[in-house]
Amino acid sequence: MTFNEWTHIVVCVSSGKHTGAADQATVLTDSGASYDALELIGGWLHNTSNGEYGAITDNAAGTITCSGGGFDHDNNDNYNVVKIYINGTADLPDTNDDSGTPTSADNEPKYYIGVDDSGDRQFIGEVDDVLVYDDKWLTEAEVNRIYKAGKRSHR
Repeated sequence: MTFNEWTHIVVCVSSGKHTGAADQATVLTDSGASYDALELIGGWLHNTSNGEYGAITDNAAGTITCSGGGFDHDNNDNYNVVKIYINGTADLPDTNDDSGTPTSADNEPKYYIGVDDSGDRQFIGEVDDVLVYDDKWLTEAEVNRIYKAGKRSHR
């Protein structure tokens, strides 16, 4: 993805542990989580215990539902949830080749902005502002306010 002007990136990330039954295919349960209903849609789930990942299609306070096959959430599996906003809009990784996703063999919770972990896909453009929120989920309205405030400062 190439931009002709500055690029503003907001990343919201959270982690937890699957507390549900073993061998869960698409629904991860975390009894310690307290997400707002539907706030994670547009993000992705990375099971860091087994390297699986997928797009989040639904969520409630303590459950996350994903698309993508082959999930096998076992009790006590660790996970990360990541939601990326580029220039005020939620953007699922890889939909525009602008950010990477972990590979199925990648159990390390490392994420890259501007390049994938092999250095093969590099961002062409300028990233002016990167904000990372750990365990704080911004609403789309909050992200847009931040984006518009930053955009005004670049005129």
